[in-house]
This record gives sequence, C-alpha cells and structure tokens, in this order.
Amino acid sequence: MPTASNDFVGADAIVTGFGTTSHSGPKPDTLHEVTVPIISYSECASAYGDKRTITSSMICTDNADRKGWCNGDQGGPLVSLENDRYSLVGVVSRSIGCATEKYPGVYARVTDALSWIWTSAADGEYCRDPAAN
Repeated sequence: MPTASNDFVGADAIVTGFGTTSHSGPKPDTLHEVTVPIISYSECASAYGDKRTITSSMICTDNADRKGWCNGDQGGPLVSLENDRYSLVGVVSRSIGCATEKYPGVYARVTDALSWIWTSAADGEYCRDPAAN
C-alpha cells in the first residue's frame, strides 16, 4: 500500500486493463499497460473546470500523449514505484472520453481510503465479514 503522506505528483504511474484502445473499439484479448505522469489536484481541477467535480479524494494523470485508460478499464489499478516497490495509488474512475489530451484521467485516491482498507483487511490475509460481530 502507498505511504499516506505521499501525493505522488510528478511521479510516473502504470495503469493496466482489458479496456478498449479507442472509444468504440473492441476489447483486447491481452492485458494492456501504459505509463502516465501523475499531476496535481489543481492542474486536474483546472482542466475539468465546471464539466466535472474533482475532489482531493481523487488522483489524476496527464493524457497529453493520448495515453491512458479507456472503456472497460474502470476499477483497474494505477500503480507507482515507491521505495523500490510498486504501490497501488489509484483505482480507475472516470474521465471525459478515452485518454483525451484535454481531460486528465481520474482515479480514486487510495491514500484517502487507507484507514478503511487496513481496518477491513485486518492483518492483510483476509477481509472481515462486515455482517459478523
């Protein structure tokens, strides 16, 4: 898991998935991956303006090279190298279009959910049944 205090701004990250490679393209048979740079909250919010609400519980990547996630990749991982190991820093969430240059890729920020993850995953070997006492 990522370090809670790391915002990862400026770091490269890898997003993987079985999503399409264009808005209406077919789904691939093989897992795809692409490296994208993580950008700041203010840069992301500014790009979206009033088209989408961007909050601090989100992390964004730059799609300037028209690289990013697309349809079918939602829920997939965004990982970044931290202390010589890859950490899950985001979960594919939303965007406008597929890897459009104008709008960054938006992910759920994992560091915002760390407390819940650690509580729910207990010792990391199993997830507790929320219905159990």
